[in-house]
Formats: sequence, C-alpha cells, structure tokens
Amino acid sequence: MKKENFIGLLLLAAAVILTVVYFVDYQRMISQQGGFDSSVNLPSNSSPIAPGGNIKNTLNLTAEEVAKHSSAGDCWMIISGKVYAVTDYAALHPGGAKRILDFCGRDATQAFLTKGGQGTHSSAATAQHATLLLGQIGSAISPEAAKAVEQNTQKIKPPQGREEEDEGEDD
Repeated sequence: MKKENFIGLLLLAAAVILTVVYFVDYQRMISQQGGFDSSVNLPSNSSPIAPGGNIKNTLNLTAEEVAKHSSAGDCWMIISGKVYAVTDYAALHPGGAKRILDFCGRDATQAFLTKGGQGTHSSAATAQHATLLLGQIGSAISPEAAKAVEQNTQKIKPPQGREEEDEGEDD
C-alpha cells in the first residue's frame, strides 16, 4: 500500500511540474511575440467611445449614418441591430461581392438570416461578424475605432474547402 501511495505522489508531482512548465513556456512565448494582438479588440458596448476618442469626435451608429456608407468603396450594413463595416470583406465573400454590395448602407438582416433565400449561413460566417462589428445601432464610436474595425478585414482568411464541410453553404 505504501508503494502505491508513493507512486501516486510521484505522478501527482510530475503532473504539477509539467503544468507549471507549460504555463511558464506559454508566458515566454506570448512575451516574445510582443503580447496579445490588441488590434483585433472591438469597441465594447459598455464604453462605446474608443480610447482616445472624445464626445465631439464620434460617429453615432444610426440607420442614417449607415446609409452614408452605401458604396463599394465604403460599405456598412445592419444585421440584427448591429452595424458592420464590410467594405474590404465583400471581395472575400464566398457567394461573391455582389451579395454584400447590394446591401451597402441598408439593413441586411433578412438577407443574412436566409442567405438570400437559399438557406442559412454557417456558424463560421456568423463568427466572422465579430471582426467586422462596429457596434450596436444607437451606440457611438470614434472614427479611429471604425477605421480599426475596417482594417480587421485583413485578418480574415478566405474560406477554403468549406463546400464539403458545410454542404455548399457560403458566407
């Protein structure tokens, strides 16, 4: 019995040591990379004005403001009460840019939810929204925060080989 207790304690000690080594190595890796990439952080709903912004220099996310961004070169849309900057993403859209550009400056909720009448979008498509989100209708953001969100599109990887995986779903 004592031999079994000793082996158990040895295994427990090894597990603790391995866990500590893993976390120390992880922290070292993060610090070598310069920390977490904070550029993908989005404006939070609790503080709609981005750091460094001020009350006088804000964009109010309203349907009227979204309507001002209605061209292929400056495309925002509303989906489920949230405003998205999709200018650069349109070119990455698996269903073609036209499916996005048709809704620049408008509410695209129904089109997104029904995938233009052809089904529903994948969970990956919904997850990509986070990188394009400007904020909730009725909130305000700084122009700098809007620009940062627009630049997040560069971090989106075009889907590859999803047709088999999602049975033909497009984004």
